Amino acid sequence: MLDLADDPGHPLPQERAYHYLDPRTAGRNVLTVPFRGGLRGDVQCRPDDDPDALGEAAADWLTGLLPEGHACSVTWSSHYRFQQVVADRLTDAYGRVLIAGEAGHLFAPFGARGLNSGIADAAAATAALSTGDVSEYAHAGHRAALLNRRAAGRALAHLTAPTPWHRAAQRPAAAAAPRSDRAGRRLDSAPYGPRDAGIPGSRY
Repeated sequence: MLDLADDPGHPLPQERAYHYLDPRTAGRNVLTVPFRGGLRGDVQCRPDDDPDALGEAAADWLTGLLPEGHACSVTWSSHYRFQQVVADRLTDAYGRVLIAGEAGHLFAPFGARGLNSGIADAAAATAALSTGDVSEYAHAGHRAALLNRRAAGRALAHLTAPTPWHRAAQRPAAAAAPRSDRAGRRLDSAPYGPRDAGIPGSRY
């Protein structure tokens, strides 16, 4: 994962996009998401990749996804492993300890589900403490976490194509996408988060 500074002379794309098995990135999958002042690139590493070296060499392999002439100035990079984990319960047995955010669930970060659900957890926990209805927080929060895990899992499976069935659907669509809007929509149909996140005027 890396952040790129915007280049005023060569503005960055202003929509979220997935690049499947892109030859410009040596066949890696890359998610790009705009934010104020730049672009975030989320690269799916191969098993034999060195994430640190990949980040340091970003200007060599990422440039093809950017507007021609873009400076490709990397301001930050890091790496992480996708997790799909939900705690068995979001309170202790006595309802005195409430678990929120990443203490209670870890997701692949499609649609900023971890951050967004963590904020919702904090608001729900505050309401539960004010009303004394801790059990409802535990049940509703757990249901929401499982829903987010399923959605992020669907997006992850759509991206990584872990089974022959997934690959049989993904690879022909990826080959046809440059000429077929329908194939492109098929590739973008998983719950990654809205395409227009971060664009002025968008509800996101």
